[in-house]
Amino acid sequence: MLQRCLRWETERGERDTLFAVQNPRGDLAFADWEAQDAAQYFRKHHILSGSEATLSQVTYLISQGHEVLLSCHGKYDLEDVFASYIELHGGDRLALRDILQLDLERAWLIVLSACETAITDYRDVVDEVLGLHTAFLMARAPTVVASL
Repeated sequence: MLQRCLRWETERGERDTLFAVQNPRGDLAFADWEAQDAAQYFRKHHILSGSEATLSQVTYLISQGHEVLLSCHGKYDLEDVFASYIELHGGDRLALRDILQLDLERAWLIVLSACETAITDYRDVVDEVLGLHTAFLMARAPTVVASL
């Protein structure tokens, strides 16, 4: 297993690109700083801020990032987990069902700096969890950091 992981790590190549969604509604005090500060550690970056952060742009560019930073609002829907979403510009939403359609194999880290991205259904006593954070794992991202 160790050899397989090391081989996979080598095949993934250099990690030099950041993809970020930065404060699409313009109402998060530290979101602009967060994305800009993170960008300095990468040779290349694609930062969608404000009106640039549309669903079509996010779904087009997100798979190109080695690190993905979503610094925006998130919403967990307790009644329909598949309707949970990351809020983008102009009411656009990156819903859990959309995330499941992505291929994030290139990404080594997804940072969900958005509320309710680590919440799961506390009423479910089954040993499986489903939330925004697990949708990114199911989209083949190996590491996800999320917020309550």
